[in-house]
Amino acid sequence: MCKKRLQGEQMSIAIVNDARDKCARLVMRECRGNGDISNAMRRIEARYGIPFSALWSLRYRPPRDIGASIVARIQSAYE
Repeated sequence: MCKKRLQGEQMSIAIVNDARDKCARLVMRECRGNGDISNAMRRIEARYGIPFSALWSLRYRPPRDIGASIVARIQSAYE
């Protein structure tokens, strides 16, 4: 039973790390220069519907778990 739980946690960590990488690339693609990171996150929020708080959290304080709807929005915005 412990092995199954550990595998689930590892999958969750992998999903969060993948979302963090994609989010960082989205922000850097949207960024217009130094000091524009928060404005870039606001533009991403307006354009793709990803909440600013989720973007900020993925950038500065990685969560243990992330909602499936946020992962789906990040994936569609990244593509």
